[in-house]
Parts: sequence; structure tokens; C-alpha cells
Amino acid sequence: DLDALDRRAAELLARPLTADSAVQVALLNNRGLQATYQELGIAEADLVQASRLPNPGFSFARLRRGHEVEYDRTFSFDLGHLIALPFAAQLEGRRFEAIQRSVAMEMLQVASEARKAFYAAVAAEQSVRYMLDVKATADAGAELARRLAQAGNINKLQQAREHGFFSEAALNLARAQQARTAARERLARALGLWGDQLIYTLPERLPDLPKEPADQPDIEQQAMAQRLDVQSARLHLD
Repeated sequence: DLDALDRRAAELLARPLTADSAVQVALLNNRGLQATYQELGIAEADLVQASRLPNPGFSFARLRRGHEVEYDRTFSFDLGHLIALPFAAQLEGRRFEAIQRSVAMEMLQVASEARKAFYAAVAAEQSVRYMLDVKATADAGAELARRLAQAGNINKLQQAREHGFFSEAALNLARAQQARTAARERLARALGLWGDQLIYTLPERLPDLPKEPADQPDIEQQAMAQRLDVQSARLHLD
């Protein structure tokens, strides 16, 4: 039900977004994924159909030749289909597993894009706040330099340096604000937001980094063994 999906997305967007809630919104709003779910349902129906016995056939005919009447009754059964039933069920089972992994891989890609866009947007928001503090400090320094120059306590070169720092801070703030707008737009596209959904709240800062990096010496072997697209390709090959 699309209305139920929209209501759930609205509930998540009513609160400040987190990485996990952003992924949920992206999965709920992605219409391409919903179409892929239908493909998965079709594959499951094909698997069920392939596992069933073929329907027998029955025909009845009445022939009249003058005063003679003949009745023809025929009962038929697809013996070839019955013999091939185990192989067809196995084939459709592998195909269903391959589509399952393809759908799961597509979901992971959507989730990954949403998570990356979320962190980029939060980082852009945090950068704007930092640049606002820098500009406020530069503004105070430029005002102090102006007053000191009027009192004759600093020369024109020192005053120009303070004003140059203020101008650079203002330029960096404008760049950070532009980057924030672009990051929020990327996040909106990744989450499939539109209309009233574009009004959402982000956290003020990024989460703290872990104290030490995770030790994963076999990460390459794990990736090759657990990647869903590799598993799907193997099943398609089989």
C-alpha cells in the first residue's frame, strides 16, 4: 500500500534524521525497488507453478453419421512434463534464489547511497556552523582593528590584514553554504523526497569516531564470499 509507505516515511521525517532512519526512508520511497519486489513475486509464482503436477486433459466429442452416433472420450496427461518436473523445479529454485540476491543487492546499494548522502549532508551542516563561528571571530577582529587604527595603535598594513582575514572567512562561509545546499539536494534525491517531505531536520554534528580501527585481516575473502551480486552471478551461471 503506497499510502501506508508514505505515512511511515512521514513519521520518520517528523523526527531528526539518523543514518538508520534515512536508510528506511530511502527504501520506502524508492519506486524502483517496489517494482523489483513485484519481479520477485513473479519469480516465486513461477517456482510454485514449476513444482506442481501438470493438469490432466479431458475431451468429449459426439459424431453423427446418418442414424449412427459415435461418442469419443479422450483423457490425456503430459508425461514429459511429469518426468521433467524435478529438473524444472530445481531450475526455477535457482532462478528464484538468484533474483532474491539481486533484489537484496539493489536494496543494499540504495541503503549505501542514502547513508553516504546522510553523512555528507550532516558534515556540510557542521562545516557551515564552524564557518559561522570563524566569520563571527573575523568580524570582531576586523571591528577591533578598525577602532585600533582610528586610535593610532596599529598601522594600515595590520588593519588590511584583519580585513583580508574577514573577507576570506566570508568567502569560505559562502562556499560552505553552497556545499550544504548541494549536499541536502543529494540527500533528498537519495531518499526520494519530494513536496512536504523536503522539510526535514538533521543532527547538529557527526557521531564520534571509534577509538581504534577494527581489525579485519580477512576482509577481502569475506567480501568475495558474502557479496550478493557474486552469489547471484554464480546462481545464474548454474
